[in-house]
Amino acid sequence: MPADRYRFGYQESSPYGHAVGLVAAHRRADGEVVLDLGCGFGAIAEPLADLGLAYVGLDIEQAGLDDLAARGFATARLDLGDAGSLRATLEHAAAGRAVAAITALDIVEHLGNGGEVLAALNDFALANGRPPLVVSVPNVTHVDLAAKLLIGRWDVTPTGLLDETHVALYSPERVSRAFLAAGWAETGAHDFELVESDQHFPADAATLAPASPLHDLVVAVRRRAAPGATTNQFVRSFAPVPAPPVGPAPPAPGAPAPLLAALVLTSPGREPLLEDVLVALDAQDCDDFEVVLLVAGALGAEMRAVERLVATFSGGLAARTTVVATRDLSRAAALDLGVRRARGRYVTVLDDEVVQFAHHVAVLAGLAERAPGTVLRSVQADQPARPVGWPCDGPEGFAAVGGARPATPGEFDLLDHLGDDLSPPGCYALPRSCFVDLGLSYAGAVAGAEEWEVLLHAAMLCGVTSDATAITTLRRVGALGATVGSPTPDGLAAARAAVRARLDDMPLLLPRGAATALRARRDSRQLPGDASEPGG
Repeated sequence: MPADRYRFGYQESSPYGHAVGLVAAHRRADGEVVLDLGCGFGAIAEPLADLGLAYVGLDIEQAGLDDLAARGFATARLDLGDAGSLRATLEHAAAGRAVAAITALDIVEHLGNGGEVLAALNDFALANGRPPLVVSVPNVTHVDLAAKLLIGRWDVTPTGLLDETHVALYSPERVSRAFLAAGWAETGAHDFELVESDQHFPADAATLAPASPLHDLVVAVRRRAAPGATTNQFVRSFAPVPAPPVGPAPPAPGAPAPLLAALVLTSPGREPLLEDVLVALDAQDCDDFEVVLLVAGALGAEMRAVERLVATFSGGLAARTTVVATRDLSRAAALDLGVRRARGRYVTVLDDEVVQFAHHVAVLAGLAERAPGTVLRSVQADQPARPVGWPCDGPEGFAAVGGARPATPGEFDLLDHLGDDLSPPGCYALPRSCFVDLGLSYAGAVAGAEEWEVLLHAAMLCGVTSDATAITTLRRVGALGATVGSPTPDGLAAARAAVRARLDDMPLLLPRGAATALRARRDSRQLPGDASEPGG
């Protein structure tokens, strides 16, 4: 390869500048030495010298070492392919001086023995004052690479994210896992961001063109799913810690995750409703579920009262129920907490005024078997109710004041749901992957319309499987006043308008059959969400 292939200039706003900043944050005294592994032409040599630090460049390529020596810096030859001799080489290069830091910029991705090298560096650091390790590592989860994979492109280049000499690829998770396994705990991060990486070509590709709806969709999904969408280089500092033992015993397998996690929201004073919900859950035909009971605003005695209520149920339900105090959390934050505490593969949200008929979980299980990974949806009925006070100073209760009737359409129509919230949370279950893999969250949605917004995104990305004939939940409307965290009517209208405004700023994925449905609406002049009769 050309001798100056990796001759890069130094800039403050570059991975080199960010790495120097991390070294500076850890320096302890002037005169300490920085050992720069795989130094190339030593772009960081002068900036480190300006900090009062000595510099030693170590590399296997002689051209860079000669260039550094001509600039007055110490050098040493280093073969990172021989991890066994690494500690001795570094001891000789340090020459008894205190080590400020070890740097390895754009190195580990070139190593087939990266774990061995990191372990050898840990061994040296623990014996030499515990200096930090500062690295930069290319990010192969940059959105540009995701966009190009969609069109079947993997463009290896002489340098950059897909340098032709890279033998190891790193994601955010792999960086953390690989370094910790070798005895390096992360202490700082100053990642280098590039909205358009060196892989942003050809600029008119459908998944890269800024005006392309497909590009907007890829970026939106990638940004929401996980950190690092526009991170070009992970620039991190690590402290040496004793490495874990080689080959640790695998953890004992836990119980398989249940199909469904029911997040039940309640608050003190609503025990009659909560008891009905727990009775309904206890009576399910299918017990492949868990309950995460989210209790808002409860103090010690109130929490103990809820826990005692749960304990009165059969051992199966009590054992599958986790009671969580959400105290001052918003409804959205409480739901996100519930998702984190849940183990179920699907998540449903139940206010304490919603009860499930005995076949509810079984219906969802059948839908999950038919179309795994989609939103599972049945039909909900509403029944008007009113609060009542029982005789002899008993607890406040409620009474039905009318018959139950279906409150949701049998089939899920995304176009209708874009116009209005037609599916209350109790009648559907979201794949947990929506939260874990796609990054959806209730707290990240518009306050007051969180569940609707999350449902819309989940429906567009995962699809919806419905049982249009099964009424599986019943909501007692008005039984004990507003449900936990419910907005006012004006607040709800404003929240839904805000959700529509957000959706207007992004491309929408329409399900199969949408073209015909849109044509039918055009012919009937019926807009999504418009309940008027055709032609009206």
